[in-house]
Amino acid sequence: MLDQERIPLGKLKQAFDLNEQDAEAVISALWPNEVFPYALWETAYKLHWETAVFHNRMFYLEQKAPLFPQFDPLKHQVPLFHIYDDRIIKFFLDIATKIFATALKEGFNHLITSTYDENNKYFHDDIEYLFAGLSRIESEHNSGRNRPFTWEQVLTREQFKTVFEDKALFLSAGPLSVLSKIFKDTMALDKETGLVYSKFGHELCGIIPRKECSK
Repeated sequence: MLDQERIPLGKLKQAFDLNEQDAEAVISALWPNEVFPYALWETAYKLHWETAVFHNRMFYLEQKAPLFPQFDPLKHQVPLFHIYDDRIIKFFLDIATKIFATALKEGFNHLITSTYDENNKYFHDDIEYLFAGLSRIESEHNSGRNRPFTWEQVLTREQFKTVFEDKALFLSAGPLSVLSKIFKDTMALDKETGLVYSKFGHELCGIIPRKECSK
């Protein structure tokens, strides 16, 4: 979970009924020092994916282990959403082929439940399609067990390579487009200023100096 000083944009959008233009204005107003584009993703990685990535390292020794994207908030004067979500999509594609579907989904569920309220049904079909496809591929290669792989199972590098290739082919067909749909919502903001700005917006001009006030 995020520390209590940060809040995902998705929760702000739900709480204040913000549209996409409003949401981007909030990010721009708090950029760069009060916006944390990868905070939720990094939490999901550390809690659910990092161990799984290195547990399966034996299967892809000839390849580089996936490295979490780095973010320098001072590198860009304005938020370049297409750059940030492209890095996350490439990272997710890399780990999705290298860890088992169950662990991948656990981390993704953590991401979604942290981003939206518990009754969230956003992008349900897209998410189900993504993970049903990955689970199906593992089940088809799982020696007749008809279920995704578990950590306790013994796989050969040849088996893992076959599954890896089938997953990569499935993912190349486009199911990761859901990541672009949710990425902005997963961006974390300083909670106090994010809440205040979402509620009052331009009414704060002259009280709390923000570059958005001049627009």
